[in-house]
Formats: sequence, C-alpha cells, structure tokens
Amino acid sequence: MSSCLIAHMNSFQGVHMAKKLKLTLSHSSIDELKKELIQYKNDMQKKCDVFLLRLCEAGYTAARGVMAEHIFSGETISGLSVEDLGNNRFALCARSKAILFFEFGAGVKYSSQTHPKSEENGMGAGTYPGAGHWNDPKGWWYPTDDARLIRKYDASGQGWAHSYGNPPYMPMYKASREMISSIEKIAKEVFG
Repeated sequence: MSSCLIAHMNSFQGVHMAKKLKLTLSHSSIDELKKELIQYKNDMQKKCDVFLLRLCEAGYTAARGVMAEHIFSGETISGLSVEDLGNNRFALCARSKAILFFEFGAGVKYSSQTHPKSEENGMGAGTYPGAGHWNDPKGWWYPTDDARLIRKYDASGQGWAHSYGNPPYMPMYKASREMISSIEKIAKEVFG
C-alpha cells in the first residue's frame, strides 16, 4: 500500500509572477526579448521545482516526526520518500503495508478517534476488507519475528504479538497541513 501527496504547479494557477521587460521596435530588440523570455521561463521552471521540492521536504519532516514517535513504525519510516515526477511535479510518498492503519487507525479500542479525512476516503474502524478482528474487545493476535512484539510462541516456534489496534496517527494528513501552512513562506524565499 502507499499514500502519496502530490505537489504540482497546476495547483497554483492563480499565482502570477511579475517581470518587467523592455522592448524597442527593432529586430535586435525582439531577438533579445525572445532570449530573455526563454531564460525567464527556464529560471521559473527551476524555481518551481525548488519550491515544490521544499514543500514536499516540509511535509516529509512533519510525517517523519510523527512516525519517529512510534517505536514500531520502522517499515513505514523507511518507505517515506520525496519523488520527482518531472514536469514541475513532486510527490511525498509513504509506501508500507501498514501506512493506512497508521494513518487512519485500527481496532475497536480506538474507533472513537477519527481521522479528519476518514469519511471522505472511506477509511476508519471496520472498513478494512473482510473486517478482521477490528471490533474484538480482546484485540487480536498476529504472527511476527520482531522480538520486541512477541508475547507467545506456538508449537512450531512462530512468535505471536497481540494488539488492540492503534489510534489514527495521521502522518500524511499532518504532512499536508504542514505543506499548506508553509506555502507562503517558501514561495517568498524561492520567488523573492
């Protein structure tokens, strides 16, 4: 599973950058203006890349901070990345088997704690296909090799951990909020 936040310049269609250009009515002036416009376009594309990369990095820092607070999120942290999709598009992605449980929560014990976007995304308590044991007040057992989690072993030597689930930690939601709140500051720094 993966969860990605994509930042692209089409999201900022109302943003206009002003640049004054001087022109006289001569062939050489028009040729010079063409060169200036091409250079301006190239500079703006580079600045847009820097802007979007910095937004995704702000989101990365926020998401990683949330994940780092939870000892058993190693796989999720290692799946967190910022990816250049080209054409002024970047993505902050979390690729992990557990990201949706980590983002939206799991288990009846935490079902009253909801993610602000759970309804919109069709996520939340009892929405996992097959439902599993989400509503079991005794929690559930799952096989693991992680010694930190093992609470018992079966006859074959397989380690088992117990869980009541987890609340919605919302690393990607918090990343998106950080990205939104950083737009103006980063834009001023990049575009001056």
